[in-house]
Order: sequence, then structure tokens, then C-alpha cells
Amino acid sequence: MYNKIKEYPEFVNKLFVIIKGPGWKPGYPWRFPPDRLPKVKQPIEKFDRNLKSWANIYVIFHFLLLITFYCYTLCDQLRTFQASFGLMLFILYSLYTFGALYDHK
Repeated sequence: MYNKIKEYPEFVNKLFVIIKGPGWKPGYPWRFPPDRLPKVKQPIEKFDRNLKSWANIYVIFHFLLLITFYCYTLCDQLRTFQASFGLMLFILYSLYTFGALYDHK
């Protein structure tokens, strides 16, 4: 979108690219005319990545462990900031790892 904004010298057109979207050009209506829409290729490929059963069990077990840590952190108000921050980093890293497993990375 940044490159699209740089194409137009007038400030109003730069603003319209931000408001109306990167496909907008001067002289065109707000939305795309139907003849400019790309054709959909058939058959549509679904994004479906299956995980092995051991990986599903791993994710379920660790998600339950993650919920336990979250509840423990939420209920314990006497914990130091460093311990709470460490648990928060563990939770974020665990969620990132779950996503990476499901994306086969």
C-alpha cells in the first residue's frame, strides 16, 4: 500500500488510497467494478493441514497445562513481577509453538 501511495502526487489521491483501499485508482468508484474483479479458479483448494495424533495429544496436554498456569498466575497476587513476567512469556511461547506445530514449521 505504501508503494501505491507513492504513485500519486496529489495528497487527496494518497488519502483515498488509504481510505478506499489499495485497488482504488482516480476515476474509479469506491468499490471495484465487476469486470475488474479477478476470476476464481475452480476447484478451490482448501487450506487443511492434518496433524499426527501424537502432536494433537501433545497440544491438548500442554494447553491444559497452560490453562493451569494461567489460573495459578491469575489467582496468586503475592507473586513477584519477575515470576509473573516469566509465566507470561511461557504462555506466549507455548501459544506460538502450538501455531507452529499446526503450520508444520
